[in-house]
Amino acid sequence: MNTPLHKIIDKFQSLIAFHSGTLDISIERTDKAGTTNSKAMVFATSLEDLNAALKSKAAVVVVNSKFKEKLAVTDKTILLSPNPYLALALIGQEFFARKANKSSYSKENIHPSAIIGENAKIGENTKIGPSTTIGNNVSIGSNTIIGANTTIESNTSIGDDCHIHSQVFIAHATELKNKVEVHPQTSIGTEGYGYAHDEEGNHYRIPHYGIVILEDDVHIGAGFCIDRGVFDNTVIGKGTKIDNHGHIAHNNKIGENCLITAGFIVAGSSTIGNRFVSGGRVSMQGHTAVTDDVQAAGLTVISKDIDKPGLYAGYPIQSHRDHLKTAASLPFVPELRKQVKKLSQ
Repeated sequence: MNTPLHKIIDKFQSLIAFHSGTLDISIERTDKAGTTNSKAMVFATSLEDLNAALKSKAAVVVVNSKFKEKLAVTDKTILLSPNPYLALALIGQEFFARKANKSSYSKENIHPSAIIGENAKIGENTKIGPSTTIGNNVSIGSNTIIGANTTIESNTSIGDDCHIHSQVFIAHATELKNKVEVHPQTSIGTEGYGYAHDEEGNHYRIPHYGIVILEDDVHIGAGFCIDRGVFDNTVIGKGTKIDNHGHIAHNNKIGENCLITAGFIVAGSSTIGNRFVSGGRVSMQGHTAVTDDVQAAGLTVISKDIDKPGLYAGYPIQSHRDHLKTAASLPFVPELRKQVKKLSQ
């Protein structure tokens, strides 16, 4: 679907501004800087992107405002933005998003093969996919999509404008607020890993009475597991985005607007503040607290409390700067050991 450029600019006047070229064009899609699509809008966040964009067939180039003085004469339409990456996200969502097709399941809002429990409440314009099971006393808001072969157990509540993809498991009494997205093969609200032991080494499961709460605009990737609490709830804060393949154990509290990438594992009863950012395969010890505005580099193990904002890395965990020094020193340790041994003889 083509969108007139002036319509895009009018919608996002605070984020993009006309610089040169013509407004009398329509845009078919957003694309990468080196596109061959003559109806594309591309976004130059770096000088490398800018050079590729100007050589491409793109009709419109959104340029970081700080590169304004480096712009050469071009026949392309140029827009300026203080944050082209944000412009890419918001313009893409508004005009060119590939949204789930609510008509792909059946003409009815609830597919004939779905099982709907007693006293379940389904909001207006909500779609329930094939072979999905909705338990007793479940509440689902309006404009939500529940994909095929998904199970939502009893007494769960799901808000408006959510998208629960196919093959998701949501355990009993879980709470999902509004605009929550959960990708396939993810489990939310499963019982945590907790056992008592007798003198003979037998193990006895401890019942979990807490629930899982996903606040507004939380996104959970595919193949992720989030456990319910023993007595307290497991809570994922508003606006937090979680990647694929990981585990959040029982009783954890994750703050707002965090970015958690693939392979993240946190043991039980830990707390993470707001705006936490993790690299890939970060792990976190149980009963540990992390303050606001902490970033953990990939493969970091958070083995102790972090009470100061900043960038951390490694195991044992250090400031990122100290970790780089440690990593640079490691190759020389064997030779240093030899020298020390000689000196001690």
